[in-house]
Amino acid sequence: MLLALTAIRDGALIGLKLKHFDERRSLIIQDPREVDTKFGKRTDAFLFPLNDQFEAIFIDWVRYLREELCFVDHDPLFPKTFPPTIARRASSTPD
Repeated sequence: MLLALTAIRDGALIGLKLKHFDERRSLIIQDPREVDTKFGKRTDAFLFPLNDQFEAIFIDWVRYLREELCFVDHDPLFPKTFPPTIARRASSTPD
């Protein structure tokens, strides 16, 4: 979904951290020191107004990571797995 909203490269997508998303400006900042960018240049990608639902789902995801899972700026935007402390907390939560 974020690929459709920004057209960023998949190599850059997997390296994004929460700090690379500026919610106020609806902007993904691809810093070549931290993200795999084409030609090693900084690239800014605004969320394209393709579909309001896509953007809402993405914003909800970011808020979920920050508010529910207590992720901070240096944490991945799309984690492969959750950190052990998050996994323990999630498994101990009653249904």
